[in-house]
Amino acid sequence: MMRPGVIHERQKEVPMGALPNSQCLSSLGTSATRRVLCVLLAVALAATMTILPSGKAVAATTTLKVPVTYGQTEARSMLKMINDFRASNAQCWNETNTALVTYSGLQPLTYDYALEQVAMLRAAEIAVYYDHKRPNGESCFTAFEGLPLRGWGENIAAGTGTMGSRDAMFMAWREDNEKYAGQGHRRNMLNSRFAAVGIGYVRCNGIGYWVQNFGDVNSNAPATTADNGKHLVEVEVDQAILGNRKLTAASSSLSLQAGASKALPALSLQVPVRGNWPSGVLGLDTSGAKWTSSKPSVAAISKGKVVAKTAGTAQLKATLDGATTTVTVKVAPPTPALSSVKGAAKKLTVKWQKQTKSVSGYEVWVSTSKKFTAKTTVKKTVVKSKSSLTVSKLKAKKTYYVKVRTYYKDPATKKVINSSWSKVKSAKTK
Repeated sequence: MMRPGVIHERQKEVPMGALPNSQCLSSLGTSATRRVLCVLLAVALAATMTILPSGKAVAATTTLKVPVTYGQTEARSMLKMINDFRASNAQCWNETNTALVTYSGLQPLTYDYALEQVAMLRAAEIAVYYDHKRPNGESCFTAFEGLPLRGWGENIAAGTGTMGSRDAMFMAWREDNEKYAGQGHRRNMLNSRFAAVGIGYVRCNGIGYWVQNFGDVNSNAPATTADNGKHLVEVEVDQAILGNRKLTAASSSLSLQAGASKALPALSLQVPVRGNWPSGVLGLDTSGAKWTSSKPSVAAISKGKVVAKTAGTAQLKATLDGATTTVTVKVAPPTPALSSVKGAAKKLTVKWQKQTKSVSGYEVWVSTSKKFTAKTTVKKTVVKSKSSLTVSKLKAKKTYYVKVRTYYKDPATKKVINSSWSKVKSAKTK
């Protein structure tokens, strides 16, 4: 059983041109390990790679709009941690794990804002597909194209909870207690050939995704203000790693009264992604969803709200990126108000405000109980053309409580929809 925060990794050596001792380290682990990682409250994954760029991918791709929150202030503060580490005469194991190699006299890395742009894009990309291969199938180093570099390096990491924080990610990348095979991130941060770094950090679906991108020279791109806002990042993805999108609404049904309006239910759009960490499912932006109503005369859609027009039932359909979901809207008729309740000899005369729209009739309940219990209540149905009722054969000198509501019989569904009850009035018989 793995302890919280333990990183399970697998290494593969890859030859490199300009930079020596290249490492390609992934953190896929065994299926049992992945199950443990998904259960833990605080976990971390990490990987490192330094190789030459490869060619463009040729797979069929699609573009996803991935909702992320930038964390550039926190990411940039890691530069000092890296440079302090480079100045500490840190050691790494040699390839045979027989001796420690001291890294001394290293120059501090400068911050490269062009590399940072690459790192921010890569952070959004690993939120989709956790690998040094980009979601579209290309090498991660195709993202560096256009920069004046001869050597590149990348560390990636992801963590939930506190394991997604800056300090936890940096300590994971240090790999203090690992042997040579597990110190690829460490050697990247201590590599004497690297002169510059850009650091990316985003949060997506509650997970922190981190990227360190290294270069052998600084591009001297102008400094930018730290961005900690929410963004929709367009990520190109190989269609072969995507499953079918699923669109769901926060509520599958809504109930309104005629004349009222209510905000449309929140939507969730999820797509299975092979290679996504940790859940294998990515949540996407839903702001572009299109809503339609099966009966605009019953329930119309306007400015993000459903507007109840007349009593009845309608289906609202949301469509986005080929996925759909439906919400049933039940519109109740208007609630009438009692005008008066007057007592006479063993009878009551009840009057209410007549409703002319969305009404099939009225229900009037008369009871000696404020709770309108079954044994104490007389129930009457009145046609919609009337607005008064005399209830006879009541007890003399008894206080009665009265309430009224409208009902509507939907001709399409044959079901009855009731309004809410009016306020209760009372009167005493003679």
